[in-house]
Amino acid sequence: MAEILTPSDFKEETQRFLFACAYWVAAADEELVPAEQEWLEQQFGVDAAQRLMTEFINMSDGDYFELFDTKGGLLPFEEYGRITAGLNQWLLELVAIDGEVLESELESVRNIIKRFGIE
Repeated sequence: MAEILTPSDFKEETQRFLFACAYWVAAADEELVPAEQEWLEQQFGVDAAQRLMTEFINMSDGDYFELFDTKGGLLPFEEYGRITAGLNQWLLELVAIDGEVLESELESVRNIIKRFGIE
C-alpha cells in the first residue's frame, strides 16, 4: 500500500514541489473549483496554499516547468523516496475530490509521474 503524503511532513522546498504537482493537476481543466481549493488548503495550510497559489498563478509556463523540473531533481534523497512511494495516489485523491474525474486531470497526473521518473 502506498504511503499517504502529508506535505507538512516535508521541508519547505519539497512542499513547494508538491504544490507545483497539485497545481498542475488542479489547473488541468483551467478551473479551480472550491473542493480543490479546500483540498489544497487542508494539505498545505491556508496561508501556504494562498501564498503558493499566488506565486504559481503569476508564473509563466516556462518558469513553472523550469521550477518543476529543477526542484524535482534536487529533492533530498530521503524525501524523494517517500514522494515516489505516494505521489500518484496523492494526486489521484485530488483528481477525485470534486466528484468528477476528468481526462485532462488524469493526463496531468500521468505527465507528472513520467516527468518525475516514477513510471
